[in-house]
Amino acid sequence: VPTIYLGLNIFNALILERNEQKEKETRLFDAFKSLLVAEETAIETGFSHFKTAEPELNKDIDLLIDEIRRVSNPAESPGPEKILSFREESRGKYLRLLDTRVPSDETEFDHEKNLAAIRALERLARRYKKGDNLQPFREIVRLLVAACGHDIHEVRDRANVTLERLMAPKEFDAPLAAQFINLKLFESHRFEFDIPPVKYGYFLRLYRNRLSHDFVLEKELDYIDLDLQADKKTGLFTTQQLFDEPGHYDYLVYKKKKEGACWLSQKGCSGRINVIPDLSGEIILEIFPDIHGHTRVYWDDRTGHPGLVYNENGEVIRLGRFSDITAHLKDLKQRYSITAIYLLGVQKRGNNSEDWAPEATSPSPFSPVSLCEIEPTLGGEEGLRELVEKAHALDIKIIVDMIPHINRKSRAVSDDCIVRCYDDGGNLVERASTDGRYGSWNDG
Repeated sequence: VPTIYLGLNIFNALILERNEQKEKETRLFDAFKSLLVAEETAIETGFSHFKTAEPELNKDIDLLIDEIRRVSNPAESPGPEKILSFREESRGKYLRLLDTRVPSDETEFDHEKNLAAIRALERLARRYKKGDNLQPFREIVRLLVAACGHDIHEVRDRANVTLERLMAPKEFDAPLAAQFINLKLFESHRFEFDIPPVKYGYFLRLYRNRLSHDFVLEKELDYIDLDLQADKKTGLFTTQQLFDEPGHYDYLVYKKKKEGACWLSQKGCSGRINVIPDLSGEIILEIFPDIHGHTRVYWDDRTGHPGLVYNENGEVIRLGRFSDITAHLKDLKQRYSITAIYLLGVQKRGNNSEDWAPEATSPSPFSPVSLCEIEPTLGGEEGLRELVEKAHALDIKIIVDMIPHINRKSRAVSDDCIVRCYDDGGNLVERASTDGRYGSWNDG
């Protein structure tokens, strides 16, 4: 057997023998030397000189070959931890934890248990994104969507952040996008980063969102790496990229190391590129005037248009108004190229609080008392006219959603046209109602 056929693992076998030092045995090493001597003789004689080895040496050579085979086929390393399917019992358990109330007061959520539930969902989300099974991944998404409507702000905030980490086309623990850039299809963008020089340099990783997939597991990440070059004039690290496919791309700056690389978490080193196709149709933004302005985009708006406002008891003391939307029209036009706005819940509402759910602090916008009057708390007809005039000046159309039914307390329709119901004594006393009642929603 020519020793070259045995490969480099022959040295692994010899090293193991030396390390074990069983009674100073060198059988494998001696067999290896004998093979080398035989090769030398064969080369010198043109492979025409044959000498039969001693039986004991033949055994040692066989032992050497067996040992090489053994070290060449190490035991199979354990694969990644198997991720079990998300069972119905688990889903029910987390729903109950998210909805757990204080024993002495059913109207108050149990903060500690609710928070423990969302933390557990965060851990599961991280595990499932690293796995290969979409079934539990989807179940976690459903639970997190339900938690986004939780009464405790910390729970809903963590649910929103976890959803963003799950949906982003990058690693779960990677820095979230901190800035957003809108580009047209086939537009080129120059990236610039104010970061200090380092020994091995930097590169920019562009993660592409795969539009053909509902969700992106970590094993399916699709990205390209672009080297960042230092601009001698500005001192900034830059690169340029042409975007020829619609969709969104997350980007992260990575610092190169002697071995591997690590992402940077500092400000300005992460973001998202939205590549928008040249649409020939309208871009319509649906807006609930009550809560417009109560979003992260306008959270820092200090112009007097803050949208929804709560008091120290968590009660709504100011709804959003038409004027909040009017103040943001120019920004909406420039940032998102909005061509139309679809307004919801603008009709005048009732004040029959006896029909509200216990936790409700305002009437339902989908239970109006008039088909044509405008809700005064939103700014009334005057506020709506100002919004329409400013929108038309910016070439933005206004679409108003109309509710075709009215609240049972409304006097806009006579009693002759209203269904009435009976009280406990069988007397026909009250207008019937199938609207105006709403409460907490549960995804279960």
